[in-house]
Amino acid sequence: MTLSPSEDRRTEGIDGPSYPLNIICPVPGCLQSGNLQRHHLWRKSDVIGDKWWIRTKDEKIHGNCVRICPHHHRDLTDNIAHIAYLDGAFWWKDILGEPILLEWQPPTEGVYEALTTPRSASEQKDDPDLLLVEKLGAEHVLAPGHEPDICPTCLRKLPKPKEKTEAQKVRKTWSVAVPLDRWEDGADVIDTLLEEAHKELNKNGLPYGEGKVVKYYILTAALGLFVTHASSLMGDE
Repeated sequence: MTLSPSEDRRTEGIDGPSYPLNIICPVPGCLQSGNLQRHHLWRKSDVIGDKWWIRTKDEKIHGNCVRICPHHHRDLTDNIAHIAYLDGAFWWKDILGEPILLEWQPPTEGVYEALTTPRSASEQKDDPDLLLVEKLGAEHVLAPGHEPDICPTCLRKLPKPKEKTEAQKVRKTWSVAVPLDRWEDGADVIDTLLEEAHKELNKNGLPYGEGKVVKYYILTAALGLFVTHASSLMGDE
């Protein structure tokens, strides 16, 4: 039988909604992300049913479910290790070592209240916690004290949405990366091709003269001709 984080009988199960679970095994040092299995921290017999939330003896509310890789799940089942509740957090503890803080902690009271408190449409729209849960999707979970610009599960920086009212910046230059090695000098190749294209356009009555933007006109003319006649140029005939 799996050991509970705390055998204190004052731990009680609380009815409440499910929450997004971790996507990587939370055991320190384990990076397994495939085939994770849902694990109840407190046994169903301890909290009377399949409870997603519990209230501990210190009157704190915590999520009661976490996903564990099959290997470490078997360790829990065989009592080779167990997840202990100490000082308001969850720790991985095996028979040989000291407790180590889980890499991922189940959500706490703030998330529980956000998910269970009825909100008007306008309140939900302005609630940063609910917006982040919605933005991250089912594979992520909100953590207490999270950084608003950091995913609390994978710790990656979240992309910032572009403001719809932001005016598009006008660009007067455009650049392209080119190779530069012992085989090829990309900038020299492009300059040579543009010079030859300029000569061909002049021969056919399309002189573009000189100036800072002449390369633009030569390049767009050459690309335009290619696009227009690509079928015949690239065909078998």
